[in-house]
Amino acid sequence: MVRGLGLQKLINELKHKVHSASFERLFAEKTAHLSGPQKLQLKIKLNELTKPSTAAIDLRRKVPGPVAMYEYQGRTHFFNAEAQKIFTDGLKANNGVYTDETYRNIMQYMREQQQTRVTKQIEADSQSKLGSFVLGRYYRRSEERMNFVTDVVVKGRIDGKLIKLKAVTVDISLQGVQLKLPATAPVQKLLHQTVAIFYLGLAKEFVFDQSQPYSYQVLGTHEKDKQSYLRLRRDAVADDDALDKLLRGLLNGYKFRYKVNVDHVIHSVRAKGHESQWLQSQQGVPVIFSGNPEKTAYAIATESNSALIDSCCKKTPQLLNALINQRWLRLKLAELRGHSEQTRLQLPFYFLTLNVKGEKRHYAVPTVALAKQPAIKNILAGLKRAGYTVQALVLSVTYSRLDKLFVGLVSAIDLPDWKTVKASELKLNVLKPHRLHLQGVQGTKVVEEHPRLTQLYTKCGLCNALFVHREAKQQDIGLAALMPFKQGLPGWFQNPELWLSRSHYILGGKKIENEILKRLKYIDPAEHADTKTLLLRLSQSDNQAEPTVNGRWLSDFTSFNEASLYMKKLYKEKKLLAVNIELYRCKRPVIRAFRDDLNYVQTYLPHRAKSLERQIKSIDGVIGVQDVTAPLLRLAL
Repeated sequence: MVRGLGLQKLINELKHKVHSASFERLFAEKTAHLSGPQKLQLKIKLNELTKPSTAAIDLRRKVPGPVAMYEYQGRTHFFNAEAQKIFTDGLKANNGVYTDETYRNIMQYMREQQQTRVTKQIEADSQSKLGSFVLGRYYRRSEERMNFVTDVVVKGRIDGKLIKLKAVTVDISLQGVQLKLPATAPVQKLLHQTVAIFYLGLAKEFVFDQSQPYSYQVLGTHEKDKQSYLRLRRDAVADDDALDKLLRGLLNGYKFRYKVNVDHVIHSVRAKGHESQWLQSQQGVPVIFSGNPEKTAYAIATESNSALIDSCCKKTPQLLNALINQRWLRLKLAELRGHSEQTRLQLPFYFLTLNVKGEKRHYAVPTVALAKQPAIKNILAGLKRAGYTVQALVLSVTYSRLDKLFVGLVSAIDLPDWKTVKASELKLNVLKPHRLHLQGVQGTKVVEEHPRLTQLYTKCGLCNALFVHREAKQQDIGLAALMPFKQGLPGWFQNPELWLSRSHYILGGKKIENEILKRLKYIDPAEHADTKTLLLRLSQSDNQAEPTVNGRWLSDFTSFNEASLYMKKLYKEKKLLAVNIELYRCKRPVIRAFRDDLNYVQTYLPHRAKSLERQIKSIDGVIGVQDVTAPLLRLAL
């Protein structure tokens, strides 16, 4: 047989002569030293490469640059300039024949261009992606951990089959470990499973039994820099074993050799510093209640919700429990309590107060009543036109199974007016079933600084936020706070990766994002702008790498009738998302609340401590982003 290098040299010399008149002569000259079978092998290979191709090539939307039609021998191709050059070079090299090799070269060029585009997109996403944290979730440790690299083997089961994966430790503590594995490792399938870890590397450095398995539970997985990572917690053991003794010795005796990792403290301080501003930005009223109207409910006062808290809680303290006592709301709360996973429920209603015979009467009209009695809508519109305050409110609520309490947020939606109705339609008796009765219910206690209630509300955070940082007069959206659960949320809030990659997606496009940042700049510190509702039109075609997002303020519609038609159309096409946008200008944060933790970080990483303090002090504003898609659609019925 012909040696590989020799065969390839002959192929390169002869392949462009196959379709020439002199090919047989050249072939005989070049292969005179070969045997008959060797000549046959060479000819088969040459025929494979130079076989005329019948495939038409269409590179439209697949390669960069303009693509033009190119006709050759009755076939129509679509090339950009580079692909056309590869095609014509192939024709010249093969005496005017379009060969399979030319086709494969163009396909390879197309794949390279697509891979380049994907790589650039990934790089752009990683550069522009917002950092984020989950509200009320702090990764605590009772002991220090250290960056320590050693080889391990992980054994577990995937789809019932035993698997063995090689990995290295990234950091390690008495109670947990983080591992790095190749990107191809199926780490997602190990989530929440119990696995066995064998510390092969420790046996090479210390007196240690590498055959002893140690049991861990997989808490989380993520990918970074084309590597997969596992975060694991060790199963509890009654007494110290060999691994405990070895790690405790390393941690206590070698702190100067190994770098102590304080990332958990840094993440906790960063989250708490931003959460304190997030809480003060709330224009809705955070409420905490048991669901029993005979027990006191609590409302948290912030720097931004004074108007709503006055009307809902301070002037008439029994209003919240009177609302909870409504049958339609009691049924929904019972349904929420029955969910096995934490979820969010949103209950929209119209709220109004009327003076009847010198007595103030309060009404809460749920959207289910509007569906059954459309005339109520006309009554509410007429009352608003007559000068009465008719508010569209939403109670977003979740249930904390651990605390056995409901945690909610009462928010207002500023709706455009309904079209004018006839005065003869204003028959107020239909509102009677929706009156809130204040007798026999407990009042609501308004609190400002209550650590336990504040912590509980933050842990059940019911709206997202974007944080605007300012350094050297440069204003930038630099961090996002995410809700701590996914059940009951639209897709964009269940998986926020898309809008974290481009903050203007969730703000209706770059034009509206710039408008919001400009408005924020002119708000005084510790002040806020009125809540505005933004309608997002989401669309993405098959040939688009990224979606198109167009925003429109609800207040721009001439009437709620017009807005309702627009929303219903987008909702049918699955293109609608509605969010309440709240703007709050931050005052200087109280750093002393985090001073002990900052001092701890300062001990090990002085530069990180200074950077962290500078980041918290640079928080200039908060853009609250609360999903109100479902409530707004129900109000539009």
